[in-house]
Amino acid sequence: MKDISKSLTDFQHIFEAENMKNSTKLNYTSKPNLKVDTTEGKATDLSSPNYMNYDENKIIIPETNQKLDFKCLEVEEIFQLLKKTCLNASQAARNLNDDGKFYKTLIEVKDSFLVRAKEIKSFRNNERDDNINDLNQRLFDLHRVCWNLNNKLVKISAQRSPLGQSTKILLNKKKLVAFANEIHEAWISLMLQLAMMLADKSTKDATDASVHVAQLAIATGSPDWKDISLDDAGKLYTQGDKFLFGYGFPQSYDLAYKRYQAAANAGFPEAFNMLGMMHENGLGQKRDMNLALQNYREAASKNCLDALNNLGRIYQNGLGCSVDYGTAQEYYTKAAEGGHLDAMVNIGYLLEHGLGSSANSEASFHWYNTAAEKGYAKAENAVGSCYYKGLVSLKKNPEEAVKWFRKSSLQGNSHAMNNLGICYEEGLGVSKDLGIAKQYYKESALLMHPSATNNYGYMLLLEHDYDEAIKNFHMSMHLGSAEGAFNLGNLYENGCYHYSELILSTDLDMAIKYYKIAAKKNHVQAQIRLGIIYLTGPQQIQSPEIALQYLTPAAEEGDNGDAQNLIGQMKELGLVGSNYQEQPGLGGSLNSLKSSNNTLFQPDYKSSKVWYQKALLKGHLGAMYNMGSLYEQGNGVERDIEKAALYFQMGAKGGHKESTLKIEEYKTLRILE
Repeated sequence: MKDISKSLTDFQHIFEAENMKNSTKLNYTSKPNLKVDTTEGKATDLSSPNYMNYDENKIIIPETNQKLDFKCLEVEEIFQLLKKTCLNASQAARNLNDDGKFYKTLIEVKDSFLVRAKEIKSFRNNERDDNINDLNQRLFDLHRVCWNLNNKLVKISAQRSPLGQSTKILLNKKKLVAFANEIHEAWISLMLQLAMMLADKSTKDATDASVHVAQLAIATGSPDWKDISLDDAGKLYTQGDKFLFGYGFPQSYDLAYKRYQAAANAGFPEAFNMLGMMHENGLGQKRDMNLALQNYREAASKNCLDALNNLGRIYQNGLGCSVDYGTAQEYYTKAAEGGHLDAMVNIGYLLEHGLGSSANSEASFHWYNTAAEKGYAKAENAVGSCYYKGLVSLKKNPEEAVKWFRKSSLQGNSHAMNNLGICYEEGLGVSKDLGIAKQYYKESALLMHPSATNNYGYMLLLEHDYDEAIKNFHMSMHLGSAEGAFNLGNLYENGCYHYSELILSTDLDMAIKYYKIAAKKNHVQAQIRLGIIYLTGPQQIQSPEIALQYLTPAAEEGDNGDAQNLIGQMKELGLVGSNYQEQPGLGGSLNSLKSSNNTLFQPDYKSSKVWYQKALLKGHLGAMYNMGSLYEQGNGVERDIEKAALYFQMGAKGGHKESTLKIEEYKTLRILE
């Protein structure tokens, strides 16, 4: 009942590969594409208890005992401290019983800081900015309160008992929450300062560019875009960002579009990309994929990496065009070779699954690993999945997989959180711990992850919290999880009881409804349940033809042994044929039909044997018994008791009841010793 669903791709580069429960496949997707700071250089180890206390606006470096002015504090150093704090906080948070609020606050600050890091650096590099001292002070304040919390967490960790439980963590709950609130307040203060500086800069830049355009208009009667420098175009582009995202001014898609259009007229590549995005998503303009493609292509021709990646995504998913994996691969490769991290993961996915070219696991892992080494969360999750599955020459290494999932999870990757939950639930790479698994599922579900929402519901079901479990199954289904729909169908088909208390009444119509939702998403077990219901359910709904419609994709595309065995039985019993006409209900189960003469068509023993053989390759015990029966009775094959006995023995060794009874019968008749 665990989720292995897929989700959709959108313009923010979210795409999902398979999850790993049941199908043993992992989920590769991540949050929208974030541009990370890859500044080289080692940050001071701020987790060390030896790190000295703050002295007003100075920091004491342990190695030299030298006081350092806070202006020298690096942005990367603050981010590394936030990461360390989140890592240490993840252990303490599990014992706070606060629904994850403490940990979520820290993660939100860390993620937001990562998004704004490049912006902060650009302002700090401009020493002539009148507000630079205020910005430095806000950064220092954030660093100070973050360090205080991290130091506290390190001390708590050192006090852990042999059982792993902190002896003082509950006593420190209020203090830890207070630290987190201080960090959040420091972050808000920093953002207010940054917003003010950005607004000032955007207004000045836009005014300069607008004056230039106005001067051209007065002199020539209309602006000559060729005479506008790329620097001016860049300023107009920045103003477009201001209106699109509401930086310091009211959000306006119309004004954003006009600024991007002006910058594009002057030849600014990124402006074409943003125009494409706005046309694709209908922001300020009517949705128009032709115009979106036109603008993306123009930006790509000017080597805009985001546009190249967007074109790859569009051709991969057939958005406004036919699906073309080869073309998608070409665009992704160009963007990846230019250093685009999301494109590296996207080309890795195509190469792993043989989309657009022959599968190449080694090349796939190369791209995943390249992006992961630069700290890209989506790639870190993909590398984790490679170790989990043993992709390429890598041996299966759950411990290494968990390491990469953790890295990705600490950057807020909901898919990595879900995968960590699976590892803890199954005890792969870590000690089995359903409590920790549930917490990871919950954290991921809060980020609206379809699979995790279903998995969280499943954990609640195990705890007999039926109302909340059903709510989560419904939510996961609406988020696109086929497994959530299947679980609802299962509950309605069988009913739900807690001891003698009825929680959910049996309702076959509702079960069929939810199974069909899951079956449309190619959920194999839902297809099989529908096949069985239409074969052996109430007479008024029985239809072998409809049953076959659901079982066939499960047997062929799904390559499922249960479905293959069922089709074999239907062929053997003559329940379906080439000239089918709807028949009255058959009544009974397949086993009862097998012992009767109630057939609609001539039995097709040759076809049944083919399907049984396919199921045999999956180790299907029922298919072993059915194959033995064909040889015992000589149906479609030459009668051969020895072969029949061989198949019955295979089934009996696997614990198949009917096969065991046959072996006992053969021994009684002295057919077998």
